[in-house]
Amino acid sequence: MTFNTIAALLLMWSVAPQVTKMTPDSPRFMNEDPRGSTWKVFAVDTHDTGPIAVVEVEEVRQQNPPSHWAVIVQNRGLMPVLTYRMAAAVVTGDNKIKGTQLLQVVKNLKPGQVSRQQIKIFPTILNPTDRVVFYLSEATTDVAPWKADKAAVTGLITAMAARFPVP
Repeated sequence: MTFNTIAALLLMWSVAPQVTKMTPDSPRFMNEDPRGSTWKVFAVDTHDTGPIAVVEVEEVRQQNPPSHWAVIVQNRGLMPVLTYRMAAAVVTGDNKIKGTQLLQVVKNLKPGQVSRQQIKIFPTILNPTDRVVFYLSEATTDVAPWKADKAAVTGLITAMAARFPVP
């Protein structure tokens, strides 16, 4: 090895690695989809600055149809959530909302605590190309109550359904 080659290698090793700045449009900055998200079941974050985060969604298959659908949420805030209510929407293959069903109200979710809820959607309502989408409908904290805006929820569901097309 020549002196110039050794000097170049030492210079390369001595330079600190460049740290890229994270911007809101950076893929690493954006929230990941909840575990279990597929074209058949997924979730949208209607209150992205709020304390409730959907961490997992799933289809709970039964021996005899119909399947049940489950959503697992976590309190990502520093204060307890007094009450919250999730909703499940049925979306058709062409990304139209067919119907919405509210799940039971959950009370007193402590910081970091996880909660699982399950819902049954009857096969007369659900076609083979329909999908189930979970979203936060309303939440009450010590700071203020919050309720999802129907127009914003429709836009989020339509955009996310386009990301998960029907095969």
